[in-house]
Amino acid sequence: MFIGAHYTMGSCEFFREMSLERFLHLTEHSDWNAYAKGYAYNELVNYYAKAGCTSIALQFAHKAVKAYPDNPRYRKNLALRYYDAGNSEMALQTFKEITNKFPDNYEVYAELSRISLEMGLSNDAVYYGHKAILLGPQNENNCHVYGEACIQAARELRKSGQNQKSNELLLQAKDAFRQALLVNPYSPQTYNEIGITYLDLRKFQEAQLALRKPSNLIPQRQNTIVTLEMYLHSNRILIRHCYFITLRFQLILIMMMSYTIWHLHITVKRNMNNQ
Repeated sequence: MFIGAHYTMGSCEFFREMSLERFLHLTEHSDWNAYAKGYAYNELVNYYAKAGCTSIALQFAHKAVKAYPDNPRYRKNLALRYYDAGNSEMALQTFKEITNKFPDNYEVYAELSRISLEMGLSNDAVYYGHKAILLGPQNENNCHVYGEACIQAARELRKSGQNQKSNELLLQAKDAFRQALLVNPYSPQTYNEIGITYLDLRKFQEAQLALRKPSNLIPQRQNTIVTLEMYLHSNRILIRHCYFITLRFQLILIMMMSYTIWHLHITVKRNMNNQ
């Protein structure tokens, strides 16, 4: 059965046992107003997207926007369906059209940042994430989106040897996650992200404190099992980083010993030749 919605005189009544065929018929052939039709089409978009029917979801997303073009969420849903269909260019174009029409909608900037990051456009992801957090500083998702974009961009900068710029972005990521804690101070995920940021900054003591924090959260405000799993995952991350750092020092030590032995061999050989 399909959870649909039927509108009468501007009110909404939910029929939890309405068949999908009945809901489709009502949506297509009823005399609902533009708001009601847009909502109904958007419900169908969500239904088919969840079912994995991307092409059908995309069709209804177009109908939702056509029925009620002044709703930014319907346009955002259309952009997401383009992205699901593998048409990244149209998805980005649609998102940018939404930002032009609704410049204060932080949800759109957050989605733009997330998709840009998935496409490997880390600089764009940082830009859009920053816009999202400026427009919606009290939104936890915006803080995470911006922080994650900063971390990825920082790692790319570090690979190219731009360590100072990389560290600046990592500090911005840390501030974004700290801001998320002001919204939700009981989030293991946020402490996990802060710990990862400190690891990238090579501040291992601070990382350890942040990664252990989820185990101290108030039990009644968090699911104990989820907190424990996050804590164990965090410690695995810490151990992995420490292992690679230790391995790196071992390699450096081996190279130094090899160079010392080689230099000693050359010196002894040279002295023997002089004799």
